[in-house]
Amino acid sequence: MKIHKNALKTTLIVGLLAGLASCASEPTYTDYDYTESYYSSAATPKDEPLSSYGNERQYVVEGKCYKVLHSSKNYSKVGMASWYGHKFHGHLTSTRERYNMFGMTAASPDLPLPTYARVTNLENGHSVIVKVNDRGPFKSNRVMDVSYAAAKKLGLVAKGTAKVQIVALHRGEPQTLDTLASRQILQVGSFAQKNNANQYSSRITQITHSPVRVRMTLVNNTPVYRVEVGPFQDQASIDSTQKILKMHGVKNVTAHIG
Repeated sequence: MKIHKNALKTTLIVGLLAGLASCASEPTYTDYDYTESYYSSAATPKDEPLSSYGNERQYVVEGKCYKVLHSSKNYSKVGMASWYGHKFHGHLTSTRERYNMFGMTAASPDLPLPTYARVTNLENGHSVIVKVNDRGPFKSNRVMDVSYAAAKKLGLVAKGTAKVQIVALHRGEPQTLDTLASRQILQVGSFAQKNNANQYSSRITQITHSPVRVRMTLVNNTPVYRVEVGPFQDQASIDSTQKILKMHGVKNVTAHIG
């Protein structure tokens, strides 16, 4: 009986150690190489036919009906985006492509598949170009799920979600982040008084070589004076300007297309 107990005890220990070993080898997000070169570069818009899969005019998920747009032309939407990663890595997307969490792809509930789109994180100004080849997210307050790699470049992995602007790129239209940068503006301040906006604009001019302007807009028929930086020559100029602004204590910088 004692031998049996020892044998059982040994079996349990071996099993426990094997379980620990398998858990230790399970990949986690902190195990991945975070260097920029590890991830795919921005998706390059191509003239592709609509997928034979995933383009039903309407479909139902969890009792809710979703309608797919006939075209992505002039598509522009602002809303909350999230990301999906290891749990879905290697699984089939709605177009029957394998999901690659390190690729520049995304999921949309309504865009035709595939669609190429520029996604801009309005909280930090970071932009990526993705290929939309999957359906989702299926939550009322979400407009897109991006891949893990795209989320890393957008700076939303840790937070999980961010307010973004999605602009569809026409098929066959050769656009890169650098050409799109020529239309991007960083808003660094908003004032009710024009004089205050002009003074703040002068301060910003002293810390950046990028163009600075004061633009008046009407909000509920009330003038609002916005201090804006840009446009820019390329994506690198946007990134460096944001770093300089942050170093000088400029907070609440938001991005939009000018």
